[in-house]
Amino acid sequence: MISKLSKIKIKKIGNNFFEFLKDFDQFGKPVGLTINGDGEFKTVIGSIASIALAIYMIRILIISITPVFHREIEGSSLQV
Repeated sequence: MISKLSKIKIKKIGNNFFEFLKDFDQFGKPVGLTINGDGEFKTVIGSIASIALAIYMIRILIISITPVFHREIEGSSLQV
């Protein structure tokens, strides 16, 4: 049986993880005042979207650059 102290520790760990995850939110909306000392309202969903967008952009970059390193791009010659 899980004691109340263990449940509280698990809840704190979960909250810390979500707070860590919220730091990655690039879509946070600025607010006129501060919320918990932060000038933007950040959410877990926004942080997941930000991380997914960053991974997608890195993937596109890698796919675009890979042919250059494998020398798969043929040179073009100018004809006048």
